[in-house]
Amino acid sequence: MINIVLDVLILLTPIMYGGYDTQMKNFLDRSIPNILPFFRNYKNKVYHEVRYKNYPKIITIGYSENLIEEEKNIFFN
Repeated sequence: MINIVLDVLILLTPIMYGGYDTQMKNFLDRSIPNILPFFRNYKNKVYHEVRYKNYPKIITIGYSENLIEEEKNIFFN
């Protein structure tokens, strides 16, 4: 099993329509195979199998100059 040495991963993204921008979405989608491309069912939900001994805490910071209230609610929930 591989040991990841990051404690925290900070992601910074512009907020587009209440979500990540396209570049961040592509990055996150392409990161899934690094977790492990196999899945397991647990309590009627699908999860990736654990691949590493530890994972970094992920903090996502979204920014925008003129968000409407609905976009804020979508991004932060």
